[in-house]
Amino acid sequence: MLLGTLFDTLGRKPMISGTYLISGALLLGTAWLFDQGHLSALTLTLCWVIVLFFASAGASSAYLTVSEVFPMETRALAIAFFYAIGTAAGGISGPLLFANLIKTGKVGDTALAFAIGAALMIAAGLVASVLGVKAEQKSLEDIATPRPPRKPMRRPVTKRRHLATSQVGAGQHPPPLGRTGAADEEPVMPTTGTYLAA
Repeated sequence: MLLGTLFDTLGRKPMISGTYLISGALLLGTAWLFDQGHLSALTLTLCWVIVLFFASAGASSAYLTVSEVFPMETRALAIAFFYAIGTAAGGISGPLLFANLIKTGKVGDTALAFAIGAALMIAAGLVASVLGVKAEQKSLEDIATPRPPRKPMRRPVTKRRHLATSQVGAGQHPPPLGRTGAADEEPVMPTTGTYLAA
C-alpha cells in the first residue's frame, strides 16, 4: 500500500530495480550482522520484515510487468509461464541448496545462505534496470500492439460448365457429376435444362 502508487508515478523500471537492490543490500547487511553475532531472535525478525517490505513489492510488480510486453491475446499465458518458471526454479533449487546450508547448524553457513539470496536479488535489480519496460501510466495497447485478426483461408472454387439438353447433340453425353480429380473443382447443378440420359 505504501509503495504501490510509486510504481505508477516514479515508474516501473526504477521502482522494480530499486526495491530489488535495496532489499538485496539489506539482506546482505543482515547476513553480516548475523555472522558477527549482533542479532537476537527479535532483531533478526525485524531485519527480515524490513527486507521483505521492499522485496515483496518488487517481486509482485516484476512478474506482472513482464506480461505487459506481450500482446493481449498471449498475456495470460505469458504471466502463467513466467510465474511457473520462477516458482519451479525457486521451489526446486531453494530446498536443495539452503536446507543443506542451514541444517549444519553453523552460523557461517546460514550467513552464506543469506548472502546468496542477497546476491540473487541484487543481480535481479541490475537486470531490471537494463531490461525493464517503462509501462507506467500507459494503456496495455500502447505497451504491446495487439495482434491483427487472422483472415479466414478460403479455397478457390472452379465452376464447371454443364451442357443443357439443347446443347447436347446426338451420341454425346453430358459431363459426369462429382469431382474429376482436380482438388479445387466442385460440381455446380445447372440452372436451366436437364441432362440427357446416357
